[in-house]
Parts: sequence; structure tokens; C-alpha cells
Amino acid sequence: MTCCCSILASLNLPAAIEDVSGTDLPASVKEKVQKIQGMGGLTALNKLISDLPELLTRNKEILDEVRHGEHIYLLGAVTSR
Repeated sequence: MTCCCSILASLNLPAAIEDVSGTDLPASVKEKVQKIQGMGGLTALNKLISDLPELLTRNKEILDEVRHGEHIYLLGAVTSR
């Protein structure tokens, strides 16, 4: 079963199909709603979304520092030959 689930996941498909023919939300959706509400709900999600640009900037800064460090290391390796 795990193999089938991983194949479905690799194809971006759900591992299970729910009956949504009724008027109620499926139990899995209700559980996810409760989990999100327990973690702060929409306010927390909006905060996470608003933090993304700052996090992106910081990640770019870190990558630039690493690339700069690699450049200096490579220059040192070339000049020491």
C-alpha cells in the first residue's frame, strides 16, 4: 500500500478519494479545520504569509554569504598553487 501511495504522491494525486456527494464536509476536512483553528486559525495563517517576503530576503542574504565564502575559498585555492 505504501508503494501505491508514494506513486500517487509523486504524481501529485491524493492517496484516497472521499465521498463528497453529501452536504456535509468530509471528516478529514473537518479535522484539518480544527487543527488550523487550534494553531491560531486564519490570523496565524495570515501572519505566516505576511512573514514570507522577509524570510525570502533573509534566505537570499544567507545564500549570498555562502556564495561569497565559496568564491573567496576558490580564489585562495587558485592563488596558493
